[in-house]
Amino acid sequence: MIVAINSSGGGSDKGLSGNGIVEKDYTLELSKKINDKLKNMGIKTYMLRDDDSTTSYEKRLSNLKNYAKNDDVLLLSNTLNNNNGIDIIYSLRDTSKLAEKLSNSLDYFNTTKYYQLRYPSNTKLDYYYITRETPDYETIIIRYGNPKNSKDAKVLKDIDAIADAVAMVIGNYVGVSKQPSKDNIYIVKSGDTIFIG
Repeated sequence: MIVAINSSGGGSDKGLSGNGIVEKDYTLELSKKINDKLKNMGIKTYMLRDDDSTTSYEKRLSNLKNYAKNDDVLLLSNTLNNNNGIDIIYSLRDTSKLAEKLSNSLDYFNTTKYYQLRYPSNTKLDYYYITRETPDYETIIIRYGNPKNSKDAKVLKDIDAIADAVAMVIGNYVGVSKQPSKDNIYIVKSGDTIFIG
């Protein structure tokens, strides 16, 4: 399993801004923090954007598909929000399980809701490109708040705690289906004793 992490904006695409927060910079910093935390848990990760370059979503997904090959992928896209509060959007093909867990964790910071969003002219399709064009991946978008809203901006500045919350939920979620390697299993034998120091 690979956890792929996307950061909205980049380069000439600054995204939303307000209260000293610029979306492209914020989502990159947050993504790097989540990435580092997941790697420290032993989870394989891939950053779709790891610098301040302008890269199309087509190119990002093409690079991910070349990197992941036959691996299972959970794709997290970090972005900001024109609405207030935290929105978690999961694809039409996925269950709400991860979105609900993230919502429960992030609700500590701000009003949180999770939902699916359909393309208006074809309701069989996901609204966002990143959920629509990743049919083989579990894809989730987190919109962390509106930087123009002073309450949201205050929450957004607690970036380390937000990264911890997201990484913990994803780590636990990925770990559910992860089997321990044979190197990490010890079979108890007759005569063994357990010492807890």
